[in-house]
Amino acid sequence: MLIRVIFAMLVLSCALLAAAPAQAEPATPAEVNRAHREPPTIDPSLYAGGNGLGLKNAVIVVANSHPSAVDAEYAWVRYYYPGAKVATQTLRSPSGGRRYEALTLENEDGTKRDVWFDVTASMGGSPQ
Repeated sequence: MLIRVIFAMLVLSCALLAAAPAQAEPATPAEVNRAHREPPTIDPSLYAGGNGLGLKNAVIVVANSHPSAVDAEYAWVRYYYPGAKVATQTLRSPSGGRRYEALTLENEDGTKRDVWFDVTASMGGSPQ
């Protein structure tokens, strides 16, 4: 009797395995990242000013510390220039007491563009 039960369980297991859908090949890490990548978002309360294309159109970053400002800059870049890489990052203080960071972005096609951020507020100055 015990042998019949074991045999019946074995036959049932084989039938269930045969009916199960075939599993696909495991995804590569790049495929997993692409499938789970969320579109970037930004907090609009951290930004004011222009579009970043030039010193006079700098994006004003409203942050309470310089590391927070840098995080906000990179989030802004990911949002407005997806796929671009930051090639250089330079802190500049032209006349007038304001502080700016210029990020040189390299797009996927190899073209470069400078984007300017006013980070005066994150360094203890007035944001406007």
